[in-house]
Amino acid sequence: MQREEKAAPSQAVMTAALWLASIPVAERPRPLVPNLRRKFGLSAVEAVDVIRRANSTEH
Repeated sequence: MQREEKAAPSQAVMTAALWLASIPVAERPRPLVPNLRRKFGLSAVEAVDVIRRANSTEH
């Protein structure tokens, strides 16, 4: 079984993740996925990736 290589994230995903990470969780727009899709032109999968990336940068 071959391991599938992940594509590098798009510039839009990285920009959105940095933007989202800069906003406190309680102040993030809700619902988050539709807002990210609209603001950054992302797919649903990309929006979830953005959330994952933004949350992994919080400490």
